[in-house]
Formats: sequence, structure tokens, C-alpha cells
Amino acid sequence: MSLDHDDSGQHSVRKENEARIFDYRPTPLDACSIETCSGQCLQWQSSESETSEYENSIVAHIPMCLGCYQLDKTTGTRQGQLDLYAIPVVKNTSREQSSRRYSIQSFGDDKDNPPLTICGGTTSKVSGILDGKWCPTPYQRQSELSFENYYATAHASGEIMIHNIFADGATISDINTKTRNPFQAKFAGKTTQEELSVADPNSPCLCLAIAWDQSCNNGNDAIPLNTRIISSYSDGNAAIHQIQQSSSGNVELSTSLEHCWPAHKMFNSPSEVWCCAFLSINNNDNTTYPTNIVATGGDEGCWKMWDLRTNLSRPIYHNTNAFDAGVTVLSPHPRQSNLLVVGSYDETIALYDVRYVSSSSSPTSLFHSDAIGGGIWRCKWHPKDDNRLLIAAMHGGCRIVQFADHLVAPQGRKCDHDAGSEIPIQFHSVFTEHKSMAYGCDWLVYPNDAIVAGKKDEVVEAAVSCSFYDQTMYLWSAPITDSI
Repeated sequence: MSLDHDDSGQHSVRKENEARIFDYRPTPLDACSIETCSGQCLQWQSSESETSEYENSIVAHIPMCLGCYQLDKTTGTRQGQLDLYAIPVVKNTSREQSSRRYSIQSFGDDKDNPPLTICGGTTSKVSGILDGKWCPTPYQRQSELSFENYYATAHASGEIMIHNIFADGATISDINTKTRNPFQAKFAGKTTQEELSVADPNSPCLCLAIAWDQSCNNGNDAIPLNTRIISSYSDGNAAIHQIQQSSSGNVELSTSLEHCWPAHKMFNSPSEVWCCAFLSINNNDNTTYPTNIVATGGDEGCWKMWDLRTNLSRPIYHNTNAFDAGVTVLSPHPRQSNLLVVGSYDETIALYDVRYVSSSSSPTSLFHSDAIGGGIWRCKWHPKDDNRLLIAAMHGGCRIVQFADHLVAPQGRKCDHDAGSEIPIQFHSVFTEHKSMAYGCDWLVYPNDAIVAGKKDEVVEAAVSCSFYDQTMYLWSAPITDSI
């Protein structure tokens, strides 16, 4: 399996609960990843301070990054581009027009709110982007009128690049200027050629996937930033980089290679390592501690768990028989870190409780789906709703999965799943407008605290997705459903 394959063959997909299109945009190159930062947005004003003069106005912007990757078949080079969008959250003028107070139904006006090209395009030459990730909380500098975070990208050159994304709404006093893109970006750091040469300097490889360590700096707004990124490569290797910020006033980051090891093989030759993730340890008090366990998934159809305290000569767990094709997705639950969704090119997903994984056993999944109509490429847990999962399924479009309410225990309580027990799920939405491989997807959610408070009628949300060869991205409805 390769990212440079032809887009051939159409699989039939189910049409039940078809989602509704809100907005559409062509992408500058073949779109490979789309990532929002719904947990952290530029908030223009609190709902308590709104007055009638702000009717039908933008009350917040949610940042969204689109990463593109395109093979030039003439030269054999892989071009890239990273664009930063400001997704407007609009206050509805009348509850008669919408059942909710706010709406997210547009990528923004092309003329007044164009995307900011961070790298690539006419600004600079950059290698193709295959993956991108926002630095997870708790690293946030956020007040009502400010935003700051880091965004990392995986490149076809094998490099990882990191950008500082920021905005200061306090400098914009005119309410009309809120239609413009308020976000800015600065280059913050990247991996070096010397680090890349640890694997094989004579064999260039693609960086296929990256993930931040969500356990670092837990429980505080730790500045300077001190965290890690795991990355996986087309030459069969995986790596861990330490990411550090020199001081609170300096956005530049230093990167240093901590580990690099051969992770996956097929027929005694290196195989693509399509995905990687940190697996945190979640204790009964719901406190997450720094982790030494990581996971990788390879083109040979296996996923493995590794302990960074060992010499990494062998995994602590090796799943060999759950999937019939390459493992392409590893998605840990953001709040119940014992839960891990694994997706495959064989068109199925499986849910595991990693507490039951050991080197001497083959754990039974809590759920393993039938084929859903397309190879799995991304799985995104909802930023606040513990039981919903968004899936990009290549030629099968996108799906929203609803798990049973008892998937995650209430705050402060231990969540125990019996080994081998089945978790009920249902596929309650499908989006099939993409005419090519749906490679990227993510959630847009505002306001975030409404879900926690159980006020579903106040929750405003949508989904975004992008596809490869037809160079499109869509913003579409993601309806909230009743529990199962």
C-alpha cells in the first residue's frame, strides 16, 4: 500500500443518515490531513457580555490546519503546503433561523478571511505534508482575546517541522475586522539531518505519522514547553524526539532524538509504519502520569506496543492476527487512556482496553467492526463527548460512530471493562460527497462546556474532512444523537 497509488475502484457505501453539506473549498494540492483546535479557540467575547449590536456577528474563531502532499510524477519530488484557516463561529440573529444560539457553517469568506499559507505555495518550498498535529492541552496560552499553540507536521523529506500559531484579538478593536483571519504563524523548529541519519543517511524515507505525548506537563500550564513527539517512517523505523522550549518568552523549540528503532518488517524487509501513538497510564484517580509505553502500526497488518525503558529490540506486545491488511490508525481515547481504537486498510476498526494486553496473551477486542466500506485512514475521538468517533474511510467517505454510554466512567470513578466484553456501537452518520480518497477528518465544536453540562441543545458542532486526488475539503453536519 502506498500514498502514491492510483484512485481506482469504487466501493458501495450505505446512504443512511446522510450528513448535510455546510461549505466546500478546493484545496491547493492533494489534501492529506486536516486538523482543528476545537479545545482552544480565539474567543472574541463571553456569552454574558453579548448585546444586540453583535447580532449575526462572529463571536469566535476556531483554528484549522490543512496539510497537502502531491507527487510530481515528472520530477519525482513531493511538494507540500500548509494552510491555516480561521473557522468563524457566528451568533444567530434569531432562534427561529436556527435551533441553536450559534452556528458553524462556513470556512469563512474567501475575500475577507483567506487562509494563511504557513509554508509551501508561493511563500517557500516545502516537502509534502503527510500528517499534522496540534500540541495537546494543557499547553495553552488562552484568554478571552488571545490564542497560542504549536503545530507539528510530518514531511516526505523525513523531517518534522513545528510552527508557533498565535493570535491577539485585543489589537483588533473594530468589530468589522473580525471577519478577517486573526491567526499568525512563526517557524519554531524542526528535526535535523543529523538526527535523520541515525536510521540510514543513504536511504531517504518519508515521515508518515506523528503524535505528541499528551502525558507531559500534566495538570499545569507548563512554560517552557517540555514534551515529546513520536514519529513513524516509510523505512520501517519509529523515533522519539524530545521537544523543549528554551524560555517562556522564546517561541523557538529545540529537538533532540531520544530513540530510533526498527519497528515493522514484512517478508524480512522493512515495511511502512503507518501510525504511532503514546499510550498513557490512567489510574483510578483519573490522573495521567508520564508514559513510557508507545504503539506502532505497520503495513504488514500488525500493531505493537513498546516500552521505552528497554533497548527496543522487541515489542512488549505484538498483535499479529486481528487485521487482514495494514494497520493505519492508532487513536487513544483522550480522557480514558486505557482505550485504544485501531483501524486498518481492511476497512475495519477495533477497540481495545490496553490494560488487558500482555506479551503472553492475545487480548480480545471490546469491539471489532465489520467492513465499513473503505480503508480506515483517520479516527478522531470527539473533543468532549466521550462516546463518539469520527472516521475517514478513504473511498468510503466519512462515518460517525456512537459507542454505548458506559464506554467511559463518570469523572472520579473507575471504568472497568471485563476482558472480552462487547461494547455496543452504532454508525449514525455517513458523509459520501468526496469523489476520491478521504484522508483527513476532524471535529469543530463550540461551546465546549455545554457538552460537559449536558446541555445538548446549546452544543454547536460540525465536522470537516478532506480528500486526496480530487483536492476538496468539506464542512458538514455532525448531528448529536441519543445515547445507546
